[in-house]
Amino acid sequence: MSQPKPHTFIHPLLGPLTGLSGLPHTPNTTQFRSVPFASIPSRFKQSVLLDHIPSSSGSRNLTQYGPACPAPAQDNQTAAAGGLLPGEEENEFDEINCLNLTISAPTESLCGKDGTEGLAVMVYVHGGAFAEGAGHISVLHDTTHLVELSIKECHPVIIVSIHYRLHFLGFLACSDLYHEAHTLNTPRCNFGLHDQRNAFLWIKRFISGFGGSPNNITAFGESAGSGSIAMHMCSNVPLFNRAILLSGTTAACPPVAMKYKEAEYLELLRYCSIDEEDPDRLNKLRDVPVELLVDAIKGVGIPLFRSYRDEGFWPDGFPGYFTEGKLIAGCEWVDEIIIGDSFFEGSFLMNTMRSVPRDAFIALSHEALGPSNAEQILSAYDITPSTDPNPFWTRISYLMGDVMFSSPTHNLAKSLITNLGNKKKIYRYTQTVRNPFPGSPVYQVAGPHSIDSFFLFGTLRERYPTKKLRDLSEEFGKRWLRFAAGIEPWAQYETKEEKIMVINGITGFDLRSQEDDTIDSAASEEGVRRYEGWEAIADVMQKLAEGDHGRENGEKARMEWGTDGGVFRLAGLQGPYGVVLP
Repeated sequence: MSQPKPHTFIHPLLGPLTGLSGLPHTPNTTQFRSVPFASIPSRFKQSVLLDHIPSSSGSRNLTQYGPACPAPAQDNQTAAAGGLLPGEEENEFDEINCLNLTISAPTESLCGKDGTEGLAVMVYVHGGAFAEGAGHISVLHDTTHLVELSIKECHPVIIVSIHYRLHFLGFLACSDLYHEAHTLNTPRCNFGLHDQRNAFLWIKRFISGFGGSPNNITAFGESAGSGSIAMHMCSNVPLFNRAILLSGTTAACPPVAMKYKEAEYLELLRYCSIDEEDPDRLNKLRDVPVELLVDAIKGVGIPLFRSYRDEGFWPDGFPGYFTEGKLIAGCEWVDEIIIGDSFFEGSFLMNTMRSVPRDAFIALSHEALGPSNAEQILSAYDITPSTDPNPFWTRISYLMGDVMFSSPTHNLAKSLITNLGNKKKIYRYTQTVRNPFPGSPVYQVAGPHSIDSFFLFGTLRERYPTKKLRDLSEEFGKRWLRFAAGIEPWAQYETKEEKIMVINGITGFDLRSQEDDTIDSAASEEGVRRYEGWEAIADVMQKLAEGDHGRENGEKARMEWGTDGGVFRLAGLQGPYGVVLP
């Protein structure tokens, strides 16, 4: 096998750039690693979009991966993938110099030999609960295999993987920062989302120099990355033309009011031994070692970081379960959307759900939702006071995963085709493939959370135990690449038939109507698709949202009952665990 070699080309705006060509199994692709797209003036300050690549930093040599935002290791994802891949043993971390992206491009596109006006561009936004993740430097999420496949399929694309600040570094919000931003006349908080926006703006400005089209961009992401893309579609700055939402909408991670972020800030100050009454508290927090902020993620107890409800970022209304349908339907700059989920989104919650007492959960459901609403949902998931502890564990894991991911995905897809008619093309899928990696904590679990990324990128081909799974992985990539190239990946999701692509380990890609899928899945080994449960959740949430203060009451019920804290507290976990209640 030939060794990778440097490849230098002259970018018309950025000058000479050196990437790597001839990486394993991708002879026709060149990768530019850790390209700086924005600078960070200091901790808890908005990033500044770059118009050049600083030569003094050695960044013009883009053959090595650079730093990521300091964060915990993604141990759950690593374990689920069967362990680390070679080259992922160590990452470099730097909170100030972490805003970089990686570009994988067909080598011919760099030489002007592709004969096109600009290739389609795909932009990957990694997940990780806004607390962890480094998809832009991850071997697991390496995009060269997908680019190579696009060349083979005769519709080549350029793929960019972006990064952003995480946890407190990216999503701290408080009155101190609010007033500081007002004084400086800068956007308020939500640093991680502004980092993402800057990455897309950089791509739109400079991607043509790599052979890509700034007017043909498909954003794709999983989990928090998918939720991020949905949040940008609820904003008013055009960033991309198509979107692929893999297991995540704004309902899984909606922005919250300042009172919740302020409470989170006070908890962080206490954890860092800073007096909350100290007028210099923000500056002192800026000076604590970054390792302490990383430790505070678990120390304070926040498994999923939320953005702050900033009307400057969302001038047409704040996204969330009750609003995202209309907001995304009104996004005029996105033409097509793929939206999907996995069969067992709650798989990552199983260890926690095992500690939730059945009777206490039923009581919490009655208190938070009201007795009749609670029984409507509990009945749909066959949870009763006499349910055996083992199936209760499975069913509550299904339920909480559905509350967070599958029900909002189903609800959003239906809302879009209702609000849009045929103005946007919507494609719906669900994923039931089993985790094939022995030693994984979700080994042989059907459709666990984030399983999409284990097949889409093609980086785990050597670990798939069968040719059937290798073929499935390749087909996964082909369908997504066709979508990015403007080719229909399968039949649209429409009001008449509601065609859903069921991705499974038996028949591969199987297009079904919801009615047919309900019948077919009832006889499948993984079990019936939980449409009844998803619609029960949607119906209850709709009832809670009625009246003058209904939406506020509905959001409060979701917060107190679901994975924003209530269930975690029932499991006996210490600390706020979820949204910090003021």
